Amino acid sequence: RQENTMRLRVLPLLALLLAAAPAFAQHDMAIQLSNRLNELRMFDFSTYLLDQEIGKAPPDVSLLKLQKARTLFMQNKADEAEAIIAAIPASDPHYLFARFVFGTNAIEKGRNEIGIQALEAYVNSFSEARRPEGNAQKEDFQKAVYYLKHAYEQTKETQKSVAILTKLRLLEDPGQQPESGGLPPERELKLQQYQAKLDSAEILKQSGEGGWQALANEVLAPLRELMWNQDLITAIAHIERARALALLGREQEGLAIFNDRNIWNFIVAFDDPFKEEGMLSGAPGAKAFLWRGNLLAGLAEKAANPQDKEKGYIDAIRAYFTVIAKYEGKQCPQFNAALGGYIKARDVLEKDFNRKIQPPKDIADLLV
Repeated sequence: RQENTMRLRVLPLLALLLAAAPAFAQHDMAIQLSNRLNELRMFDFSTYLLDQEIGKAPPDVSLLKLQKARTLFMQNKADEAEAIIAAIPASDPHYLFARFVFGTNAIEKGRNEIGIQALEAYVNSFSEARRPEGNAQKEDFQKAVYYLKHAYEQTKETQKSVAILTKLRLLEDPGQQPESGGLPPERELKLQQYQAKLDSAEILKQSGEGGWQALANEVLAPLRELMWNQDLITAIAHIERARALALLGREQEGLAIFNDRNIWNFIVAFDDPFKEEGMLSGAPGAKAFLWRGNLLAGLAEKAANPQDKEKGYIDAIRAYFTVIAKYEGKQCPQFNAALGGYIKARDVLEKDFNRKIQPPKDIADLLV
């Protein structure tokens, strides 16, 4: 009954919003609304909204059908979703969007090779002469770029994972001059490219393959060059430098960054605005505490003095617990890495020092 009541309240509101939109923007708005409803896991409302628009038989009905396929994929109804995609012929003007829907789902399922093939076709269909248009298409294009970056990292194609980020320039308005001669957007793009190199370095190191040292080394100086303004990019650049040093086994240098109180306070000061926006799980402090823990654990592993080794692992666990407890638990992108770091440190303490670690109850509940 409660669900039906909500339906009666929400559906007329959706209809009103669409009716108020100009005809050329109506489908863009329908897809945006569908995306938001899907994020809220309100799939029945999303499907109803799309079916209403599809029922009007507009010229670009295939675009709305493909959005329905996205919704079905999110409900693990792959057969129904793929049937919709298969029915879109290559001659359809929205065939490439079908590649986007199929490709993003494939990568989410770990089918990176076929996902890459589909998303490359979608992303490469845009150019300086044909940029993404409308909010919905811009969101999809950005998503496709980041999915490709992830898939390239997983398939050890480092250069492609870095190069694909330059496609984000197609989201800029060519008629609008960014402030400071375009420096802020270019600076942010460079930061993301350096992060992509470190992502690849981590994957290569974990899999025992070579080449990761060069990737980690080559970002150290460029990251420092990004620190010309007291902003979030500078804070993240500090964290990424510490991360690179941790990968390289240069723990003392990495900890020197975080042990500088001015730098540390500068980084965690950004947690408050993230919290105010309801995005604490993505705050830079989470990644800073994670890599602080990794640096401490790395130093403890090398310690010759048993007391230093024991203290190092305990301090590392404190940092990991902060990630787990403070930054919205399993919603935090660093949660799994912090959990893995804690388990490794805990096991060493139990084996080598016969020391049992009993997490506080609020943290213990999250570890289940």
